[in-house]
Amino acid sequence: MQAAVEAAKECGVAPDPEWQAIADGLRILKSLEGITLEHEGYEGKKIKQADVNLLGYPLGVITDEAQLRRDLEYYEGVMDPKGPAMSFAVLAIQHARLGEGDKAYELFVRSFRPNQLPPFGVVSEGAGGTNPYFTTGAGGFLQAVINGFCGLELTTEGVTQLPSSLPAHWKSVTVKGVGPTRQTFTRTQEQ
Repeated sequence: MQAAVEAAKECGVAPDPEWQAIADGLRILKSLEGITLEHEGYEGKKIKQADVNLLGYPLGVITDEAQLRRDLEYYEGVMDPKGPAMSFAVLAIQHARLGEGDKAYELFVRSFRPNQLPPFGVVSEGAGGTNPYFTTGAGGFLQAVINGFCGLELTTEGVTQLPSSLPAHWKSVTVKGVGPTRQTFTRTQEQ
């Protein structure tokens, strides 16, 4: 809702005041153990996808490293392994940004390998699915490389590069042609 308010302003349109009121009224609930809750009354049941983890990336609502780690550890364990491919990509991005390149790689592989369909290896929505192509899954795969391993972040000031880690068996990752000035960003194992 806050993004909608800002977008309206950027477009020269007066935002509906109710949008900000709704944004200000949203609550993020936590369990006694400090886990961000999927919803009010959530009691640990299996979930379809990385809903809570989206608060860390891409939304940036949760930024505390300890909170991100608690939520990552907890929700990876209750997420449906046959759920959407993008869920594991979201987890991979956050682990890469937390300096855990090997864990990020494990989840990166989980974001596509179980969902690949023959004969071309296109990504279906869920593991074992039969739909021919899942764009969000492919987008998650790309974001894991660009925003996770390479650490790129879109900000109001442009594209920046955040600290991140590569898996031990990668030497580097380079993303070229970024933004209007077609910048090149590289993350190496030594960084």
